[in-house]
Amino acid sequence: YDSAEDEQQTNFFPSFFGSVHHTFSPRLSLTVTDTFRRDDDPFLADTNGVRTERETFVSNTFSVTLNWLIDIFQTQYYYRNNLFLSDDDNTISHILGGNVSVPLGAIHTLTGGYEFTYRDSESDSDQIGNRFYGSLSRQIGTFTSAGVSSSFSWYSANTDSRIFNVSLFAAHGVPGGFSVSGSVGYSLFDSETADKPTNLASFSLNASYRFARGI
Repeated sequence: YDSAEDEQQTNFFPSFFGSVHHTFSPRLSLTVTDTFRRDDDPFLADTNGVRTERETFVSNTFSVTLNWLIDIFQTQYYYRNNLFLSDDDNTISHILGGNVSVPLGAIHTLTGGYEFTYRDSESDSDQIGNRFYGSLSRQIGTFTSAGVSSSFSWYSANTDSRIFNVSLFAAHGVPGGFSVSGSVGYSLFDSETADKPTNLASFSLNASYRFARGI
């Protein structure tokens, strides 16, 4: 009501989420999901916080994910289509990627992947992105794990930009009770239009407790 035009007094903001999962065999499964939203909340339009004005937008994300266990290699292949429509800009993004996880001994797991992005925008030039990422985790005891992850991305549009991330993560959980996970990370952003690289630090912590039917 607070952002509706005077003659309307109300707005219609529906949202939808749907998912279909099919298991072909114990080693092969397919998941298809779709998420639709119409709203004017700036945070929902841009989780990075750059967009602050309230403007009606429509977004839809469609994804197809194939999980395939090949011998000891757990592989995943995915495609995502992101559509964003507003008065200022219409953008469609195609994201294609894959990753593979392999156990190293009994307590280590190594994961690596690649992601390609093509972004077509009416208000700006087309953007092409490439991202390589990987992680190494270690099982510490029965209910605890820890590891390190990193990624490197570069994007080409009007100017080239690069993003490097590295983080340490850990998780601990007791079945049917308390669980906690967290990470601490460092990011470096560099662009041809920037005077100098930008350094960012991040920290996250998530805890939950299960009791009876509540969490």
